[in-house]
Amino acid sequence: MKPENIELVQKSWFLITQMDKKVLGRLFYNRLFKIAPDVKPMFNKRSMPAQYEKLLDMLSYIIKHLDQLDTIAENIAGLAQRHVAYGVQPAHYQAVGTALLWSMRQGFGKYWEEEFTVAWNEIYSFIAAKMIAAGVE
Repeated sequence: MKPENIELVQKSWFLITQMDKKVLGRLFYNRLFKIAPDVKPMFNKRSMPAQYEKLLDMLSYIIKHLDQLDTIAENIAGLAQRHVAYGVQPAHYQAVGTALLWSMRQGFGKYWEEEFTVAWNEIYSFIAAKMIAAGVE
């Protein structure tokens, strides 16, 4: 991962976290369920407001540690294995990345820049690949 992309992701995430978690979570999950309706049943027994919190807290944790991923590798592997237990398939990671990027663009509105897209795509792809690999071990 390029250091400048890590920095862009961390700075843009800081701005995103200033938004209401319910608004961001709702944007994300509504988009995810629209582009990947097969994942919606995985959430039928969950409180969605609590799920919004979990998603944003985990993203914050990972993003905070992007420049030292080796220190959280076990946590990422555990997260991946829990996702497999929920029924998450490797193909779902693409839909999640698409929904996340779309949600962030909505949050930034006209202030979203193409360099954010490049940075987020690199970072998300890296983390998703780590999770997919950990989920099949």
